Amino acid sequence: MIGRLQTVSRDRIGRPGTGAVVVILLLSAVLHFFWLSYPSKVIFDEFHFGRFVNAYCCSHERIFDVHPPHAKLLIASGARALGYRGEMDYRAIDAPFGDVSPFPVRFVPALAGTLLPLIAYVLVLQLGGSRSGALFAALLLLLDNALIVQTRIIALDSILLVATLLSLVAILAALRARSYLGRSAYCFIAGVMAALAVGAKFTGLVAAGLVGTCVVVEMYRHRGEPRVLIYWLRKSLWIMAGFVMTYGLGWKLHFMLLTMPGPGDAWGLPSGDFLLDVISIHGKMLTANIGLAAAHPDSSSWWGWPLMHEPIFYWVHQPARLYFIGNPVIWWSAAVMLLVACVHLVLVRAGEPKIDAARKRTPVLWLPLLGFVGAYAPLSQVNRILFLYHYLTAFVFSILFVVLWLDRVAWLRDAGPTEQRPSVYAYLVLVVLGFVSISPVTYAFDTGAWVVDYLFAMIPGWR
Repeated sequence: MIGRLQTVSRDRIGRPGTGAVVVILLLSAVLHFFWLSYPSKVIFDEFHFGRFVNAYCCSHERIFDVHPPHAKLLIASGARALGYRGEMDYRAIDAPFGDVSPFPVRFVPALAGTLLPLIAYVLVLQLGGSRSGALFAALLLLLDNALIVQTRIIALDSILLVATLLSLVAILAALRARSYLGRSAYCFIAGVMAALAVGAKFTGLVAAGLVGTCVVVEMYRHRGEPRVLIYWLRKSLWIMAGFVMTYGLGWKLHFMLLTMPGPGDAWGLPSGDFLLDVISIHGKMLTANIGLAAAHPDSSSWWGWPLMHEPIFYWVHQPARLYFIGNPVIWWSAAVMLLVACVHLVLVRAGEPKIDAARKRTPVLWLPLLGFVGAYAPLSQVNRILFLYHYLTAFVFSILFVVLWLDRVAWLRDAGPTEQRPSVYAYLVLVVLGFVSISPVTYAFDTGAWVVDYLFAMIPGWR
């Protein structure tokens, strides 16, 4: 399977269908930007990240956060470009925005969330999936309520997810590029996106690890060819250049923009030496991360995340409520099918599924599986409180892995949308019903208390 990475990327991807791309983008834009300014109140983590955005775009007060500045800089830039001038003080959760619209500060997360299904569509094609599989994966990410919620507020996760997947899209494009310039450019972009993922949250290190793994796999394939090994060592320099430049630029902007006294001064003032200041602040961020011991009623254990244990309560204005709850059809089926697929791959020889040769496909499965493990396993060793949204990166990789496996065993037919198995349509109907049933607490619709009460009566542990 290792040796198929470049072959699949070069020979199987084809061009994304224009119609599918347009449909995905339009649906995603509607679901992400519909009623984006509602509620016009501070929602959950907007209490923290909104103040950081204010500092970067407007007040320039020194701040300190356990996450790097890159995603917050992007959000602040988008808000500033749309006319936001730091009018909101984010003094508390549920604080009103008043005459100021929250649209500008929620714009960049919503834009990233809009693009996520399309990027997943391209990545599935690059990994050897069929167009039906790519569309299926995009629809699952498009119709997940948890992803919708988290990408419609001031939060870092949408940028983290987009940067992580784009880093893989870029490195796989580099593997299939035929020109020296093309490969160099894609390698550089892969480094840029990996740095942006790390710059959103340190859990984005999985992106850097996966990009590096792809290069190592390619070098392993050509282990008996010294010229090729040297060639990819040089290409690795382009990846490193993109990473160092982007990660360093984010911190440079951080220090350049935050020039006024502020709450971050409690963690020490910059000494004026950029490199030493970057090293120093990373040490302080590590200390602060380790020291996060505060309890929260909606925190949850890593082992319960695949089954959506302990959804997060974000906001309430009776009877409207906003919860971080995923589409149960997608979350629960993905968790089950992930286990089924892994058992199947162990019991059945890799590359030899028992299907007709004409229908046989062998998409690359190890990369999304490695992404799932790399994003999920380290969190089991974290002692600080964690929330269900920390599982989102692993969740996205689980979707990609399961869909590619379904392609492999030919449950998804390499044919048009109208030529699939009846079970595919049945499952998609359930997905849509799951999305609709959770939507009252995804968009905080004022549907009346009975809708929300009925929802939580079905699954009492969610309340």
